[in-house]
Amino acid sequence: MRISYDKDADAMYIKLADGEFGKNREVHEGIILDVDPDGRLLGIEILDVSTRYPLETIARLDIEMPLMVKEER
Repeated sequence: MRISYDKDADAMYIKLADGEFGKNREVHEGIILDVDPDGRLLGIEILDVSTRYPLETIARLDIEMPLMVKEER
């Protein structure tokens, strides 16, 4: 996963997976999902980020993960 913020565009992109772009769909004003041809989610774009969230929130990123990841065999 990769999260990037473009301050000139005031847009944040959350890249969840690599893949071939199929189409995008705006699910709420300024929130756009990118999906591959099979409908799998590749990323989320959020426009006008600074009007939606305080800048202090954008600058701080917390990632929570499970303490233990069990591999399938």
